Amino acid sequence: MSYEISMKDLSVQDIHLGNAFVYTIDTNLKVFSEAINVLSKISDQILLQPLADSLILTAFNSTKSAFAKITLSSNFFSRFEAPTNSFHNLGGDVYCRISTRSALHIFKDIGTKNIHLPSFESCQLELDPSSDFAIIHMEQGNTQIRRAHLLPMREHTTICDNVFTERQRLKNKLATQAKVLLNLFAGFDCREIKLVASSTQLTAHRYIVREDVSKVRKTDVTIPVEHFELFHVHLETRIVISLKELRSILHFGNICGFTLTLHFDRPGRPLIIAIDENMDLIAEFVLATMDDFDSHQAHLSPTQSTSNLPQGTLLLQKNASESLIDLKQQKENQRPQHCSSFS
Repeated sequence: MSYEISMKDLSVQDIHLGNAFVYTIDTNLKVFSEAINVLSKISDQILLQPLADSLILTAFNSTKSAFAKITLSSNFFSRFEAPTNSFHNLGGDVYCRISTRSALHIFKDIGTKNIHLPSFESCQLELDPSSDFAIIHMEQGNTQIRRAHLLPMREHTTICDNVFTERQRLKNKLATQAKVLLNLFAGFDCREIKLVASSTQLTAHRYIVREDVSKVRKTDVTIPVEHFELFHVHLETRIVISLKELRSILHFGNICGFTLTLHFDRPGRPLIIAIDENMDLIAEFVLATMDDFDSHQAHLSPTQSTSNLPQGTLLLQKNASESLIDLKQQKENQRPQHCSSFS
């Protein structure tokens, strides 16, 4: 059921959803704003899935080479209210879509130290999957100044959820604080990097196609095994990944003080970065990988259109063993399969 509201007659402050999930965020507001920020680096839209005991935020880019899923339990919120008469609709397949640009505008000043900008300390999100919009109320500390936002929202019922089930199949597993990996990639200004994992260390190389080897700067950074909390490399691996999404994920983990676990093995299978030390927030990020091909291979760039993707780009396959991101088998200019292939 949609609400027909004349914006000329009502202020946003006067609008409330009668059958909505209500999420109040106080102490974790900075973490929530950083979650919105990291999802915005992947997609221009965020999918919200309200459940009886949690809220799931999901995003994936247009070329299906980067996916993100952040699950916030009821304990993450200062107050969590679920409408009892909506439980029969919570089958796990209801997704609501909002613009990341709109969400970023709302949360961009959270935690700012600029005295000329308002510092909001509390947020209330009203979300009803049957409505045409979501409502976000922001409250500014002791002044009780409130700001209300109405976000257009459309139902979205298709999602590539199978990509989040593959990390148990990946042979290599590393765990460390996000700041360790962020320091590893701090000196790189390229679009792609090559990761080389051996039994004793992890090395990052500036990725250079063969024809440019003599023309550009080379950069290598190595982290010994003792800097990791967990270091299991059962398969020595060389993979090339896009640095844009990776760096935003590491920044998210660093700001929030999370330990990151990396799952990967051979080129063509995904790199999965998991955050699961705190059950109030569980996150998984899936990034496509490719091999260190010769100079005729184009760079992996999730922002490129799929019509320009060369041999070695993303292919999401149907059955479980093939649903890992396989870059080697796709023919030149072939588009990735759609999310519906997982159904």
